[in-house]
Amino acid sequence: MDITAKIDDAGLRGAGGMLQTPLGVPFRTPAGAEPNCLFLSQWRQDQAQAEIPLTGRAEGVYLLITGNTFPQATRMEHGRISVAYTDGAQAQLSLKSPETWWPIEQDYLLDDYLFIDQAPLPPRVDLRTGRTRLLDLASFKGRGRDVPGGAATILYLPLDARKDLASLKVEASLYGIVVALLAVTLARPA
Repeated sequence: MDITAKIDDAGLRGAGGMLQTPLGVPFRTPAGAEPNCLFLSQWRQDQAQAEIPLTGRAEGVYLLITGNTFPQATRMEHGRISVAYTDGAQAQLSLKSPETWWPIEQDYLLDDYLFIDQAPLPPRVDLRTGRTRLLDLASFKGRGRDVPGGAATILYLPLDARKDLASLKVEASLYGIVVALLAVTLARPA
């Protein structure tokens, strides 16, 4: 049986170009009908990776990211985020379910059997409403569900604020999945 997720990003588009989150991290995102994601996959018609130039310095990078997965890919690396510095060094974040990679159409049903996750739960942005949900493992456990309209995940990659930035690279490394980067916010040093 094929299952199709119905995605509705009205809340993200209705944020007026700047999505505010309770983390104090804003994300700039297009309003209206403008394209609002960098879509990556291993499929022939798509690109599997993209590189975005960066400048200056930052203490970290926040990413608003989403995509798909399937049960057989649990614990596998779906993709990777890499930030390169001008000196050639890199900081990397593996997109691995369920620790850092959650599907667009649902929240994981975390339990003590199949989906065991001791990592902090990532903040989720409901695309239809634009609201950010901060999940707590104790109260969330066993409460996975479909998310009407879909959801994106906020991830954070710490960076070395003493080094100059060169680029951000996003990769989809697993066949059959999609990685969609919706927004990036650099945490600049004070």
